[in-house]
Amino acid sequence: MNINGLNRLINVLKAVNDSENSLLGFDMNTAYKDRCSTSHDCGSACCIGGWCQKMVIDDGAKVKPVANRDLEGAFQKITGSDYDTAHKVCWPDYSPAYQASLPAAIHMLEELRDYRIVDWKTAVELYGKSEHIHE
Repeated sequence: MNINGLNRLINVLKAVNDSENSLLGFDMNTAYKDRCSTSHDCGSACCIGGWCQKMVIDDGAKVKPVANRDLEGAFQKITGSDYDTAHKVCWPDYSPAYQASLPAAIHMLEELRDYRIVDWKTAVELYGKSEHIHE
């Protein structure tokens, strides 16, 4: 795993303005229904994989991100992780993770960095669900 890349992702997420009025926030589930236009090509408030796609594009890649498409690949490119780890991060097998708050996601990534485990359950239990998730 590329610790520098993972730290870069963590720092990007720490700088996200996830207020209700932000055009580009954080959402592990779906696009915010009240955000009609965002600066991200997939039209969504970004999940972890979406933020990785944005980082890859910002780094100069000539790839147009598509919602829910190759999120794992973008995560792998930024963090140097294997596919299984990227899949666990981008497509959690713990359903409340799809409503994870931004602090929960950051905590999960810090645990991945420090202990090499993806533990969405503990992160959501400690930091809760997002107040901006729209079902």
